[in-house]
Amino acid sequence: MTNSADITAAIAHIQQQHQRLAVVINDAGVAPVQPLEDLDMAEFDHVCAVNVRGLVDVRQTVSRRSEGGRGTPHLGSHSQPTSPLRRAHS
Repeated sequence: MTNSADITAAIAHIQQQHQRLAVVINDAGVAPVQPLEDLDMAEFDHVCAVNVRGLVDVRQTVSRRSEGGRGTPHLGSHSQPTSPLRRAHS
């Protein structure tokens, strides 16, 4: 979920096999298990890359490749109740 070329290739492969995307369930996510104050910033960057950038990248790729992508239902989630990042927002 962090490599744009891989995302584009995966969506192209799906479209070759099935002609179109009927729905996209974009549910990849990672969450560190250590307390937020112990979180390494490289790990935080990885969390953001997967949980935020990856979600947007998939949505943009679908939009560009699917008749505007606006008719493709897109569901996305990345929250985990045990994540210290979630506690940071409480």
